[in-house]
Amino acid sequence: MRDHPASDPSVTLQKILAALQARLTGTALPPEEATRICREIQALTAAYTPEAERPIQTIEGLQCGVAVYQAVDEGRDFVFLGFNAAAERLDGLPRSQVLGRRLREVFPGVEQFGLLEVLQRVWRTGQPEDHPITHYQDERLLAWRENHVYRLPGGEVVAVYSDATRRRQAEESLSKYAALLQDLRDVVLLVRHRDGRLLEANDAALAAYGYTYDELLARTIFDLRPADGESLIRAQLDKARDNGVLFEAEHRRKDGSTFPVEISSHAVTVGGEVCLLSVVRDISQRRRMREQIETLAGSLQQERDVLNAIMENTDTHLAYLDAGFHFVHVNSAYVRGSGHRREELIGRHHFELFPDAENQAIFEKVRDTGEPIRFTEKPFAFPDQPERGTTWWDWTLIPVKDDRGRLQGLAFSLQDVTRRKLAEEVIKASLKEKETLLKEIHHRVKNNLQIISALLGLQSQNLRGTDAANVLRESQSRVKSIALVHERLYRSHDLASIRMQDYLLKLLQGLFHTYGAHNRGITLSADISGIELDIDTAMPLGLIVNEITSNALKHAFPEGREGQIAVALSRGESGGLCLAMRDDGVGIPEGMDFERSDTLGLQLVATLTRQLGGTLEVRHGGGTEISLTLPAEKNP
Repeated sequence: MRDHPASDPSVTLQKILAALQARLTGTALPPEEATRICREIQALTAAYTPEAERPIQTIEGLQCGVAVYQAVDEGRDFVFLGFNAAAERLDGLPRSQVLGRRLREVFPGVEQFGLLEVLQRVWRTGQPEDHPITHYQDERLLAWRENHVYRLPGGEVVAVYSDATRRRQAEESLSKYAALLQDLRDVVLLVRHRDGRLLEANDAALAAYGYTYDELLARTIFDLRPADGESLIRAQLDKARDNGVLFEAEHRRKDGSTFPVEISSHAVTVGGEVCLLSVVRDISQRRRMREQIETLAGSLQQERDVLNAIMENTDTHLAYLDAGFHFVHVNSAYVRGSGHRREELIGRHHFELFPDAENQAIFEKVRDTGEPIRFTEKPFAFPDQPERGTTWWDWTLIPVKDDRGRLQGLAFSLQDVTRRKLAEEVIKASLKEKETLLKEIHHRVKNNLQIISALLGLQSQNLRGTDAANVLRESQSRVKSIALVHERLYRSHDLASIRMQDYLLKLLQGLFHTYGAHNRGITLSADISGIELDIDTAMPLGLIVNEITSNALKHAFPEGREGQIAVALSRGESGGLCLAMRDDGVGIPEGMDFERSDTLGLQLVATLTRQLGGTLEVRHGGGTEISLTLPAEKNP
């Protein structure tokens, strides 16, 4: 084996190991160390015999894994001759379980890994090869490995390898982060701290500033912020290096235009250099929104001030409660009316301060149904203020909802109407007293008129059969008609009007009795329902009915003639009043003028008709029909 043709193995190995050490660990192998290792490998090669166990101390000092193989089965497989401590650590196997065993047996995934084929080529050709970072996997081991394979002068094959798992994972992570940074809509800049030079930028930065990649990296952070002084920028760079920083600034584009940005920056170390990783966000839209919000907030504040001014200058008690009935806001009128200080109200539960089961049920109903409710003159007694007695309130409770219809709170408005209520009760009592007094007056007037009527009746009896007796009887009837009005009034619940049906029926029945009409076969038909008139209309209308009915009973049915008298009182479509009186007797003479009549009764009818502003019409034929029409404005 010493005759194996090769160049100086010491030199060759020195070069190989120096290169491998530098590539695998990033640290160059000192020349004297490489020479020492080469000499030991040469000594191993010179001393090799198939029967002797080969010591492998040479490879123990290396930080990377080293495995020495002997080809078997004409190079179809390899047997481990050496396996250093670094290899034990990297592969998780003690060398006692590796040395002397076949490669396929120890690492069953070596073919798929591709290393077996490299070992075979190097063994055959003697030319070193690199097996780049490749993923190895079997049931025991999952890792990334980078191998460098060469052949020793004695024919052994050496694989020097390192674990590239962390590096591979880091590369993948860096690749993901790089892709992420490129996909970010925000600008990402890597800035060198000592001079502000831009070292890296993502695509968003190129789009934001309008520069090409090379143009942007030829600039500093000071070029992007010309409006800010260098001392300010330098202070911010230092602050970002020390603790990280978040601030707003103005950045300038390539075309000279500026835009507002928010910058988040913190320190990173790249190649031993302190740099700042800065995320720059365009806040133009945010600033516009902020300005709009500030404008809106100003408008809302103005509206709130106006609303507060209105609330504080009204006598209405106003309160806003949350959905749990806790006071959120109250105006000064509510504070005064409640008997509590404002700070005693805000945040407190309404029904802790003003317990009332009925009112609480009302509040719960409004909260649950979402429907407002209103009350007039609702009584309430303050439990903690008994000296106030019963108070009366007009109040409204309105649910306040958001734009989705969800309940936010309750608006509560109250008006203290206690004084009004007490004043109304005083007025009602006074009116009741006056009403009683007025009824008493009507009663006494009616009594006095009845006395006069009785006196006229007694006087007429002394003059029976004479014209004077008839005159007295007619006067008595008239007095009774007036007295009957006063009787209706003092018996009525309403002193302002008289139910004409009751009044006229009683008047007509009295006349029929006085003249013995029923015994003479004369009947009465009356249609007067639903009419109510005041005393100023009812009394003259009653006198008119009295005179016309008395005249018919005296003259329309002579010598035992039977017949009927019909009386109807109704309202026309225009609201006017129509009195129609008809009899089927002998009829009054043609051409009779009530104004020029020589009888007091007919003259009285004409006079009262004028007083009422009405018109009188007389029709003949089959008896007599007299119609009195009153315009609407003359009869309430």
